[in-house]
Amino acid sequence: PDDAQASDALARLYESQARWADLARFLDKRAAREADGDARGKLYLRLADLHRDRRADPAGEADALQPLWTAAPHADALAVRLAAARTRAGDMRAAAEVLRLRAETADAEHVVSRYSELAEHCTSMGALDEALSAWQQVCVHDPEHAGAWESIEPLLARTGRHALLLAPLLAPAEGPAAGSQPARLFARAA
Repeated sequence: PDDAQASDALARLYESQARWADLARFLDKRAAREADGDARGKLYLRLADLHRDRRADPAGEADALQPLWTAAPHADALAVRLAAARTRAGDMRAAAEVLRLRAETADAEHVVSRYSELAEHCTSMGALDEALSAWQQVCVHDPEHAGAWESIEPLLARTGRHALLLAPLLAPAEGPAAGSQPARLFARAA
C-alpha cells in the first residue's frame, strides 16, 4: 500500500505474528519504491536488522546493506557491517572488495589499519597474492610496520617468491636501512 499508515499497520501485523519472511519482502518492496533517500535508508537498515536479528540470514542482511553502502561508500561503520555480513554469508570475495575499497579511500590516519584488515582477510580466504599486495601497501604507508614485514616473509615463501626474500641480501648497498624492521627481518633470513 502507498498509504503510510496502512503500510505501518501491515508491517506491525507481520511483526506481531512473527511473519519475518513476509515482513522482509514487504520492507524490501517498500524501500525500493521509496523516493525519499533518508526514509529509504531507514527501511533498508530495518530490513538488514530483520535479516540479522530475526531471520539469521547474513546474505539477506548484506543485500539490504548494499544499496546503502553504494549511496554512501565512505560510511565506515556501514562498510564494516557489510563486510562482516558478506563474510558470515560465505562470500569472502565480496567482503574483500568492500575492505579493499575501504582501504583505498581511507584517510592518512586509517590507511595502515585498513590495509592490514584487508591483508588479514585475504590471507584467511587463501588469496595470498592479494594479501601480499595489501601488506605491501601497509609498508608503503608505514615502512617500519613490524606486523607487515613479518607477514610478508611467509607470504613470499608460500607464493614461491624466494628471490624477493633474498634480493636485499644480494644487493646490500641497496638493501633496507640498518636497524630498520626490514633489515632485521632480512638479517634473520641470512
